[in-house]
Amino acid sequence: MTIYSAKHIITAVKNGTAPTKERRDRNGGVTSEAVAWDGHGKAFIDRYRANWECPLDAYRDLKILNGQQYRAGMRFRQAYHHAVLSRRATRERLSRYPTTTELTMSEKLIKDACAALSPHNRKIVTDVCGHDAVIWSPQALETLKRSLGNLAVHWMAAAIEVCEHARE
Repeated sequence: MTIYSAKHIITAVKNGTAPTKERRDRNGGVTSEAVAWDGHGKAFIDRYRANWECPLDAYRDLKILNGQQYRAGMRFRQAYHHAVLSRRATRERLSRYPTTTELTMSEKLIKDACAALSPHNRKIVTDVCGHDAVIWSPQALETLKRSLGNLAVHWMAAAIEVCEHARE
């Protein structure tokens, strides 16, 4: 199917087109799932998704990171994307008059993580978790593991403190 616009020709992918061999070899391969069925119960539209969305998924599956380190990294990643990389955050930074002076939950989480980490460790965690960079050296890997472990302990201690305070 070809779509024509004023200056460009856009070729859309047809239903049922499988990923290429090159695509299957990246990000841990692909999985498929049926998203639409015909009247006889046969799937006629498949969706293909990457097995690894980010390097943290690969590090978890390859047993480089344990569960707590992975969850801390994903929590940082989600907060970083909401607080720094989202359109709303970009508009707020570019605006001359911010609409709110109150920090969002994601911004508080990033600020808390930055306070808990040294500048060198913060850079590695931000590069890998926030910007999906791949680890470049064994020293960076050890720093990442140690930093994510520290974040996991820091955030878990904060959660326990909040829960204990609520029970009293």
